[in-house]
Amino acid sequence: MSRVFGFIAVLIVAAAGMYIYMQQVKSVSPKGTGAAPQMTIDLMGVRSDLLQFARDEQQHLATDGHYVSLADMRANGDTGLPNDSRGPYVYAVEVSGNSFTATATYQGTPPQGVPRVLTIGPENTISSE
Repeated sequence: MSRVFGFIAVLIVAAAGMYIYMQQVKSVSPKGTGAAPQMTIDLMGVRSDLLQFARDEQQHLATDGHYVSLADMRANGDTGLPNDSRGPYVYAVEVSGNSFTATATYQGTPPQGVPRVLTIGPENTISSE
């Protein structure tokens, strides 16, 4: 009899774990869609890449006293820089005076609920259009 109760307890714990997992997946998926898992992965990767660009820009500001373009970062041999694209997004970094903007732009028409453009600046806040 105790084995039956143990088995039922395992099933209840597994069901609770699956419920929590599904809620976590919904919280990182693009809003309002049942976006494909690959799109969710790409979006999280794009956000991570934009944060990496911002960290590298801040490092250049601290060491060199100014921000640098993406081409200059690559020419300097900065390590840890993301590629020029991830999935359907292409990156660009614009520098103007004492500010910078790193942008990820969706190539083509994005699915509903998926941002077309993601940007980050010196304040380290990612915004989307």
